[in-house]
Amino acid sequence: MSETRKKQLKEVHDTIANQLNASDLRQLETMGKHVVAMEADFAKVHACIKIFDGLGVVLDGNRQVIRLAPEWISLHEEYTFLMNKSQENATVLNVKIQELLDVFLPSTASAGNKEIKFDEYIVGLEEFYRTGTNNVNRFSRLRENVAAFQEKLHDITPSQTASVKEQLKNLDADIHKLVEEIREPAKFLGESWYNHAIKLREGLVKVNKPAVLKGNTDDDELEAFTRLRMRSLKNVYFALQETLNTYALSVAQA
Repeated sequence: MSETRKKQLKEVHDTIANQLNASDLRQLETMGKHVVAMEADFAKVHACIKIFDGLGVVLDGNRQVIRLAPEWISLHEEYTFLMNKSQENATVLNVKIQELLDVFLPSTASAGNKEIKFDEYIVGLEEFYRTGTNNVNRFSRLRENVAAFQEKLHDITPSQTASVKEQLKNLDADIHKLVEEIREPAKFLGESWYNHAIKLREGLVKVNKPAVLKGNTDDDELEAFTRLRMRSLKNVYFALQETLNTYALSVAQA
């Protein structure tokens, strides 16, 4: 390979590798803060509930003691499961992105091997979208269940102790805050992340169609077309890769 061609391929690689979508990154930073806040709020509510359960001061309409901790633990476990699945999905797709780039930028891999990797990546995107959409729906149901838990607090009869009433009021406010926070992952993942992935799949299929080059073509013309095609992918490839990396890190830190 000539030095000119090596330089051209390096330019393609560097152009794509250095691309960073600032808007996506800001969204991920915000999402990371929400993840940390939600984990802290789940723990805060749980600590308060454990105190109530231990004192036996939360009563039903028949003035029987209600234990709130088991149901709250179940809600937190569902939240933890969904965050772990989201991180797992992110890691899997991140590996597939890197595998695809390894054979395309630059590469001596055969056209057949490139096509195999491309097809595998498309399948991965489709699975990422399907699994992700299911997780979004589960986040929405989790929010509904936390809201239902909050409604139960409105129906209970606390003891007449003023301090208990005040703590119960604070607990209600904390749960309401969490209900609103849970809205964010479903909104972000559904409207941004997974829809972005399926649009990326559609775009890649379109871009990967063989070009019809008229007349005689030489290596430089083919190389120019390759550069143009790969440049067209730079926004979607690395914006999503940065998103996956940053999100996985945010979840791990939470």
